[in-house]
Amino acid sequence: MLLILIIGLSACQQDLGINFNFPSCDSPNRVINARTVDFYTKEVVPNIKLQIYAHPTLSLWGPYVQKEFTTDENGLASTTFENQEITSYYVQVLPSPDTSYIYPWQLLVKYDCEKNWLIMMKPVQILNLTIKNNGPMAWSKRFFFVTRVGPAETSAYLNHDISGDYSFGQIKVDTIPVGFEEKFMVKVVPEEQVQISYNDSSNSFKAVKFLTDKSNISYYTITL
Repeated sequence: MLLILIIGLSACQQDLGINFNFPSCDSPNRVINARTVDFYTKEVVPNIKLQIYAHPTLSLWGPYVQKEFTTDENGLASTTFENQEITSYYVQVLPSPDTSYIYPWQLLVKYDCEKNWLIMMKPVQILNLTIKNNGPMAWSKRFFFVTRVGPAETSAYLNHDISGDYSFGQIKVDTIPVGFEEKFMVKVVPEEQVQISYNDSSNSFKAVKFLTDKSNISYYTITL
């Protein structure tokens, strides 16, 4: 039944960015039906793990994982979880087990009784990042943080209930002498806005943003 439901939803929608909205209800449970596909080819991406986070609004503690579930070999999954009062939820999509696909957002679960969710996984792209120091002074240890900044601004996810920044990781450089030049490889996703943030030699926050290419590799250079 789930397969028929998802296929029907996919066939009817004219724009894969369409958002499925359901009226709020007083049911004690919430239902999520999910299908994971390749963003470009729409082929099945199987075995993707999803985590449901509960966040009590009146608690000083952060969100916690309430439930995990995984799509099957056909990219399909369905789960029911108990709704708790004064609690908000979101769903995090983990990278594929072989890290070949990433969904760089999280689904907001508001007050819907049921959510039918077509998850368009982005194939991983390698960002070839070059860091140079052409300045007059050496730098001490620095961290360069690579993120996808929310909310969604591209047509890929514009109409989805998604939010939050997604971290692709960080680069640690112990010393950056004058004349330093080194290449680093970071896994990102194609055709998305990436931000690289760091503190300069005066500890002022710096952030650069750029769009990655559609190909399987992008290049970017930061000159300090």
